Amino acid sequence: MLVRHGESVANARGQFTGWRDPPLTVRGVEQARLLGAELRRAGEAFDAVFCSALQRAQATAVEIVRALGRDLVPVCDWRLNERHCGAFQGLAKDECKRRFGVDVVRAFRRDWHAPPPPAAKGSRDDPRTDARYRGLAAPPLGESLAGLADRVDAVWRERLLPALLAGRRVLVVGHAISLRAIERRLLAGSLRTAAAGPLGALDPRLPERLLGNCEYLAWRFPPPDGVPVSGCAI
Repeated sequence: MLVRHGESVANARGQFTGWRDPPLTVRGVEQARLLGAELRRAGEAFDAVFCSALQRAQATAVEIVRALGRDLVPVCDWRLNERHCGAFQGLAKDECKRRFGVDVVRAFRRDWHAPPPPAAKGSRDDPRTDARYRGLAAPPLGESLAGLADRVDAVWRERLLPALLAGRRVLVVGHAISLRAIERRLLAGSLRTAAAGPLGALDPRLPERLLGNCEYLAWRFPPPDGVPVSGCAI
């Protein structure tokens, strides 16, 4: 199952967040708790939980696991982080358009190979100033969609796919664009027999529903007989 984190302080302000690390709002914590309770009522259970290195995903994962009554420790991996938004981080979308131009923002959002204007070296948005990322050979100052997909593909191959092939029930708590990259990998054929869709489309125990930021998407591996492959935007 793929779950987007609950509402963060930056979400509430309408800012590009990227690798900045704001906490959940009170509403975001409640969103995570509600989703966990929903999953528990539906009888869902997981054997492995993965999340990014960012506290909004970690806190969401902890609240869901707690609501499920499971003794699981989420495995944190920076490769599940949101896209690094470079110099856009911390700015509202309209402010980015004023500072950098509509065309630059449009390319960042739509062009597969277009990175944002880079964050300043040594700034709070330079991962080398954060102890969590000091071991990285080339931490990004901004990422294209292609760059994000490359690192998500790596954690998919090294951690997520092996867990699924071993028969484990996997929960991934992440971010909108990194979760889309996982969905892209699933649809690309690494799990050619997988089925995707809103929870209700796959399992009648679970209603099709969005809990604010905590959007969710369930995959069954292998899928129930007769269930077609379909997509769901996260």
